[in-house]
Amino acid sequence: MLDCGLELPETLEAAAQRFGEFLSIGSWPTRICWIGQDDLLVGSPKYRFLVHPRRDAALQEAEEAYRIGLARGLGIRLKAMCATDTEAFSYVEVPEGELDRQSKLVRAGSLKLSRPTERRETSVVISDCRWKILAARYSERSKLLWS
Repeated sequence: MLDCGLELPETLEAAAQRFGEFLSIGSWPTRICWIGQDDLLVGSPKYRFLVHPRRDAALQEAEEAYRIGLARGLGIRLKAMCATDTEAFSYVEVPEGELDRQSKLVRAGSLKLSRPTERRETSVVISDCRWKILAARYSERSKLLWS
């Protein structure tokens, strides 16, 4: 992961603008699609990422997480998990407490931006039915992404 720490903007929208600039440095797409933990799986055979974005719901969850992060004052990390050619699928991560903040190397009151150094193949799954089948198959393996 590449990381940088910045002053914490007051809104997710302002933070996302900085995040897009950060992503562009590594030739990642600057269009951000917010996702939650249940929206991303590690599939096989080549450990490609499978994403099932719930765009409106995930944006609301991301905004709420950002507000919680501001209130806690422990810092916030915007983390790109994977990307297609046009979108970076990203997550708002808020430390649960001081030890969690330290383990994630987030400075108190700062914005940390991160992305993997390499992009892996990412497939967007549109069908809810197909997503449920894939989630049943790959959800256990995918839990490691969020630890």
